[in-house]
Amino acid sequence: MVTARYLRRVGGSCLFFVRPEVRQDLAGIPEDAGRPAHVVIGDTPEIFGREALDQAFRALRAGADLVAMAKNRWFATSTGPAVDVGAAVAALEYAAGVRALVIGKPAAEFFLQGAHSLGLPPEAVAMIGDDPEADVVGAMDAGLGGVFVGEAGAWTVPGRGPDARIARAAEIPGLFGAGRG
Repeated sequence: MVTARYLRRVGGSCLFFVRPEVRQDLAGIPEDAGRPAHVVIGDTPEIFGREALDQAFRALRAGADLVAMAKNRWFATSTGPAVDVGAAVAALEYAAGVRALVIGKPAAEFFLQGAHSLGLPPEAVAMIGDDPEADVVGAMDAGLGGVFVGEAGAWTVPGRGPDARIARAAEIPGLFGAGRG
């Protein structure tokens, strides 16, 4: 929704690489695969295909802006860590010689909008996530609390630490006193 708000504010057509369920939030924003003003990259495996990368690259070389809904490096899966959309964003930045406008994680505005939507100040909200950089440090840099879900060895941000660490999501209620007599 933060990306949709931004695109509606600045105007212009878009070339979207997003999951189908995200399209609902982007309804009404003009699409143009031929000469877009913006290339919008969301959390989708589609962008890792050569055809999609080349299409996005050509649009960027023709003058489109690169808008990233996230720039996560990796994410956890049941079989181990997997490359996330940030790798494709970085590849496009490098190849096209552009800088992406990151609207989603780890951008501060993303986290601040979340706190605002809850009607709470940032310091009263905690982000609980499994991505040390995009989830936890991103939230902490925006003034929110940061809770890392994962093994201690999975923390990848030298010199920084989360406000709290839990091994699995089932431990979340214990962070807030739930279930304590």
